[in-house]
Amino acid sequence: MKTNLNWKGDKAFVVEDDQRYLLLEGSSGRTVKVSQKFDTEGLDGVLVKFVYKSADYKGSGLRLRCIAAGEIASNEEFEIKVDGKWHELSWHCSELLSSFDHTLSIELKAGTGKVLIDKVSVTAVTNEKN
Repeated sequence: MKTNLNWKGDKAFVVEDDQRYLLLEGSSGRTVKVSQKFDTEGLDGVLVKFVYKSADYKGSGLRLRCIAAGEIASNEEFEIKVDGKWHELSWHCSELLSSFDHTLSIELKAGTGKVLIDKVSVTAVTNEKN
């Protein structure tokens, strides 16, 4: 399952080298968030992958969350490498709630600077039971 451009929240897009990227721009007083719903019917979990880069972000990093019906099913925090190069980030969200859809939330924790995000994918994970 792929995500699309239906991001909600503190989103902006920027064109760099003829490519369009999702831009999260840090705010020292608050967390900046973007989110998107995806279907989880019959799944045991999902694998979230994307690439990011930053040359100037100063803050506490990224937080990824899977949310269903207003409850956090799973979340994890990641440090951001600030070297101007693309880095892959992957996260296995294995704690889904009994809901047919969840929301992926990508949150840039309070800080300053810009983080570009691209190639976001959400892949189904199922546990085969014998």
